[in-house]
Amino acid sequence: MRLRSNPVYDAFFRDVLGAQPISIPTPDVYAALERGVANATGWTQLGMDNLKWNRFLKYRIDPAFFSTDMGVIVNLDRWNKLSEPAKKILQDAAIEHERESAEKFAALSSKQLAALDAGGMQIISLQGPAAERFSAGAREATWNRMRTQMEKQPMGMQYYDTLIEKFNRP
Repeated sequence: MRLRSNPVYDAFFRDVLGAQPISIPTPDVYAALERGVANATGWTQLGMDNLKWNRFLKYRIDPAFFSTDMGVIVNLDRWNKLSEPAKKILQDAAIEHERESAEKFAALSSKQLAALDAGGMQIISLQGPAAERFSAGAREATWNRMRTQMEKQPMGMQYYDTLIEKFNRP
């Protein structure tokens, strides 16, 4: 099985699923699926119908194995120069945006997944130990990749445990 991948998914696809990950830029995935260069892809729960990949992809495996979010990054020196009221305004706005966008994306995801289902995409819903192994494999492959990347950095593993703890917080 050749899966269109990216470095975040590679270890999970290769080491856990036993697939051959192939790095293909998003604009080239349609042609890769059409020509059989890739048999499948890891992708978000949004946008597949817009990209028309569902013409070639007939199955979806659940549970979803990754989620992502967008971050707002602020220069620490600039942040520290802000007044406390300004920091509070920015934090409150970010929290509200996070809540609103999560609700909107959840609704959009449900709508798009229903459209894929209506278009004939079949859901393979893993249950019990199989679902647990699938999710755990994705999680552990990601943590191992993160560990490898952090080991190369000047601060090394200093914040690894804290990062994992925060990642696992509900």
